[in-house]
Amino acid sequence: LLAAATILGGLSLFLSATEKPGGLATRPFLGLLAVMFIGMTAKEQAVLLLPVCILTDLMWNAKGRGLEGSTRFILYGSMTAIVVIQLGLRFMAVGYLTPDTTAIDYIDNPLIQEPFDIRFINGMGLLAMQVWLFLWPEVLSIDYSFDAIPMAQSLSQPAPLAGLVLIAALALFGLLRMGRQPFLCWGILFFVGCSAFTANILVPIGTIFGERLTYVP
Repeated sequence: LLAAATILGGLSLFLSATEKPGGLATRPFLGLLAVMFIGMTAKEQAVLLLPVCILTDLMWNAKGRGLEGSTRFILYGSMTAIVVIQLGLRFMAVGYLTPDTTAIDYIDNPLIQEPFDIRFINGMGLLAMQVWLFLWPEVLSIDYSFDAIPMAQSLSQPAPLAGLVLIAALALFGLLRMGRQPFLCWGILFFVGCSAFTANILVPIGTIFGERLTYVP
C-alpha cells in the first residue's frame, strides 16, 4: 500500500509539476522528490515511480506535449539522485543491494536460489496469474508459499507459456496503439512493468506471490 501510494501520489505531483510549459512548478516538484524519498525508505517497489514518470512523459510526447530537454535533465536527474542516495543508505544499513538469498527461506519463496532462466519461466506464469486474478478474483489465498504454486521448468508448460504469450500480445498491442491511443499504451506498459518488478524475474524477492504485490498495477 505504501508503494502504491508513493507511485500514484508521486505521479499526481509529477503531472502538477510539469503542467505548465517552460519549467517545473517548484512545490509539486519538491513534493515529488520528498514522496519518492519517503516511499523508497518504506518500500523498494517505490523506485518504480521513476520509470512511471518517464513512461508518462513519453506518452505526453506522443501527444505533442513533451518536456523540454533542460526540464527533463533537472527532473530525472533529481529523481535518479534520490535512487542513488537510497541505494547508498540501503548498503550502509544492510551491507548488500540485492536480496540476500541465504536470509530468505525456501519455504517463503521457492525461487529464491534459482537461476535467472527458471525465475523467468516461473515469472511468466506469475504474470499470467496476476492477470487472471484481476479478471476473475474468485479464489484468493493468504499464503502462496512452498508448493502452493507448482514450479515450472520449461516455457512450454501451460502457465509460463500463457504468460509469455499474454505479455507479448499486450506489449505489441500497446506499442501499435501508441500513436493513436497513447494512454491505452501507457496503461498496458504500466501494468506489465509494475507486475514484472514483483514477479521474481529481475531479482528474487521475499515471497513468490501475494495479492498485495498487485496493488500498484
